[in-house]
Amino acid sequence: MYITVPEEIKELSDIFTKNGEVLYIVGGFVRDNIIENISKEHNDTDLCSAVKPEKLVNMLSGTKFTTDDTNKMYGTVIINGTKRYEHTTFRRENYNLNGEHNPTGVEFIKDIREDALRRDFTINAIYYRVDNGDIIDPVSGIEHLKNKLIITPANANTSFKEDSERILRMIRFSCSLNFKIDDKTLIAASENYRGVSVLSKQRIRSEFNKMLECDTYYNDKNSKYAHAKCMLLLGELDLWQYILPAIDEIFKSNITDEKGELLYSHIINTLSVCDKSCRLACLLHDVGKVYTKSINNNFKYSLDWSQIIIEKNLGQDGLKYSKNIIEETKRIVSALDYDKYGLLPKRNLKQFIRANIDIFDKICYLKDAIALENTNYSQKSKIAKRWKKQYQQIKSLSTPLSLSELNITGDDIIDTVPEINVVYIGEILNKLLDTCLYHPRLNNKNYLISYAKKLILKNPNKYLE
Repeated sequence: MYITVPEEIKELSDIFTKNGEVLYIVGGFVRDNIIENISKEHNDTDLCSAVKPEKLVNMLSGTKFTTDDTNKMYGTVIINGTKRYEHTTFRRENYNLNGEHNPTGVEFIKDIREDALRRDFTINAIYYRVDNGDIIDPVSGIEHLKNKLIITPANANTSFKEDSERILRMIRFSCSLNFKIDDKTLIAASENYRGVSVLSKQRIRSEFNKMLECDTYYNDKNSKYAHAKCMLLLGELDLWQYILPAIDEIFKSNITDEKGELLYSHIINTLSVCDKSCRLACLLHDVGKVYTKSINNNFKYSLDWSQIIIEKNLGQDGLKYSKNIIEETKRIVSALDYDKYGLLPKRNLKQFIRANIDIFDKICYLKDAIALENTNYSQKSKIAKRWKKQYQQIKSLSTPLSLSELNITGDDIIDTVPEINVVYIGEILNKLLDTCLYHPRLNNKNYLISYAKKLILKNPNKYLE
């Protein structure tokens, strides 16, 4: 079986050969080449051999390659060439069997089969020998690729007790590749799901983010709804409580939405047709309803509650997303009820577009996804259509929507009025932007300088030092 290997890895292999060693590629690179469906997901090429970290560093000293001992204890060395490669020494691992990701200790070995037994799934335990092109398949990974089967190399129950992140990876690989999970493997996952609770939030978040986009990894029509299938499996394995507790509460409730559909079904169905750029907001857009329904027996103020719940689920008490992602998610969700009946004046709509220009597309994507789900996938949002039409009109008139699009800068204002208190320059620029929003032809440097001077001199006690 021929696999095209990057020239740089061949150069590495030559160095190994000169030192009496053999270099292998393992994992996703080999798996995807065998099924001839290369993932669009960015993956570092995983390398391995029987070479211990100290010897590897010495072997590469004085060559074009540099090394970083990122995790020497576990036998992992980063090799830097024109690309980044991760090399791991063949090893045997010891765990405390509570589901933590990291082993308590490792023992370096020379047996490639034993190294294969410690890996997550057989399809990721196929080795490609770089120097002669041989495929080494110690645990029948190729057979399982042909049969489209996810199965652990060793006992599944032990595998998940060792590292519960493998349960999350099982879900992602199964859905993105459209593979069936082996019955014993799935049963073992269902019996050891609680181990996910001991994983770091960062590890859970990383796997969850990949699930949200895993429909885009392969050029395969059968992967179209892979992201939604992942969410369903998270529910079936009772894992939402460790990822997004708000979704767990919805999943375990019998709350229905305005049209009588189970709220959980509505969320997953909407997610299935939602653009990948706003899927986190899609999942969380109705999380306030479970609270307002129980308190008021209606959905009034559910968006207000959503803001609090999103912060709790995504912030420091939850998955520890960045402040930017949390705030963006909250803004997208809070925008959904704006112009609810499509009757707001264009002036207000222009203000809304300007205030949300950085996430405008994402708001519209989510509005369309919700409308599609509510109309049996027959119609996008009329409100979003109105917004997009207004946006196109704004753009056709070259209307500035951000400070960077104004034909004036803060330095221009300082040059015109040197005694201005620089603290207020942003405020002045925003007032100019407001003016141009309704009168785009006024986005002229001479006019804007004149108008800025007028605004400052009109209130000198505030603006001048």
